[in-house]
Amino acid sequence: MTPNLRRKTDKLTATTIIVLIVQAVAILWFVFKVDSRSLANTEWIKENKAITVAVARIEEKLEGFGNQFDKFSKRIDRFMETR
Repeated sequence: MTPNLRRKTDKLTATTIIVLIVQAVAILWFVFKVDSRSLANTEWIKENKAITVAVARIEEKLEGFGNQFDKFSKRIDRFMETR
């Protein structure tokens, strides 16, 4: 190898190594950035599901209370009619 070609090869190798390191850092940054976002999203989804379940339970209890109230009011109406 001529000294000129060797210098060009060394520069190319150094440039290639630097580019590969920058690409690796960029890929790792992107992966962890996306991973942290998806982790945050799953936590939000879990919280959202917990809230949805709690609201559904409250609605069921209120519906049950409404049914009980309807039955009670019908009994009162019947009682008032018989008097």
